[in-house]
Amino acid sequence: MDTIWTVLSLWLHGLATVVMLGFFLLMQFIFLPYFEEQAGGEAAEAAVNKIYGRFMPWVAAAFVVFIASGIYLMLRDPHYPGFGRIFANAWAAAMAIKHVVVVLMLAIGGWLNIALRRGAASAAHAGGRETGQISRVKLALSAMNLCAASVLLLTAIAQSV
Repeated sequence: MDTIWTVLSLWLHGLATVVMLGFFLLMQFIFLPYFEEQAGGEAAEAAVNKIYGRFMPWVAAAFVVFIASGIYLMLRDPHYPGFGRIFANAWAAAMAIKHVVVVLMLAIGGWLNIALRRGAASAAHAGGRETGQISRVKLALSAMNLCAASVLLLTAIAQSV
C-alpha cells in the first residue's frame, strides 16, 4: 500500500508542478507579450487580469496538492533525517533551501495578486490610460520563473545525493 501512495504522490506532485510552473511560464513568454503586441495599454492589462483570474483557482489547487504530496514524499524519503535537522545531510540541506525558495514563491505570488488587483482598480480610475501594471507583472513573473527553475534544480540535486 505504501508503494501505491508513493506513486500517487509522485504523480500528483509532478502534475501540480506542471500546472503551476506552466501557468507562470505561459504568462511571461506567451500571453503577456502577445497582449502587449496586439492590444497594449489598458486592453493588455484587462486581458492579463482575465487570464490570471481564470487560472488562479487551478494554480491555487495545484499548490495545495504540491504541498500535501511534497510533505508526504519528504516524510517517506529515506534521506529525511527528521524535523529540524536541516543540515544533517546533503539531501536535507538541498530540501531546506528548496523550501525557502517555495516560501519566496508564495510571497511573490501574493505580491503578484496584489499588483493585479491594484492595477485593475487603478485602470477603472485611470479613464483608459495605462497604469503601469504590466511592468509589475513582468517583474513578478520573472522572479517567479527564476525561483521555479531554482526549485527544480534543488530537487535534482537532492535526488542525486
